Amino acid sequence: MSKHLLTSLPAVILLTSAIAASASPGGHLGTLPNGSYACALPGGADGPAVHPVAEKDFAITTSSSYRMGGKRGTYLLLGKEVRFTNGPMKGEHFRQTGSNTIQLVGPDGKLADLRCTRRPT
Repeated sequence: MSKHLLTSLPAVILLTSAIAASASPGGHLGTLPNGSYACALPGGADGPAVHPVAEKDFAITTSSSYRMGGKRGTYLLLGKEVRFTNGPMKGEHFRQTGSNTIQLVGPDGKLADLRCTRRPT
C-alpha cells in the first residue's frame, strides 16, 4: 500500500461510518426532548377536552432512557418512530407527531387515541 493511501484510510472509514449511520432504515437516530410527559385520551364536545391517563405518564431522561413508576427503561427513536425497547413500556410503539408530542401506534399500524405531551418546565 502506498503511504498516501494509508494516511487517508482513517478518513475513508469515518466517512463510510457516517454515511451508513445517516442511511439507517427508518430514518435518523435521535432522542426525544428530556422532561416529564403527561398522557391523555381526547375528550368530547360535551365534556373535558382530554381525559388524563396518569398510569401512562413517564419522564425522558438522558441517553435514550426513560423512567416510569420508579422503573427505568430505554427507547429507540428512528426518524419519527419511537419504540420502547426495555423497561415498563417495552414493546410499545409511538410516533412523534410534534416537537413535544408522541402518539401511540396501534397493532394495525394506525395512530391510536393516546397522546403523550411533554409538560412545560
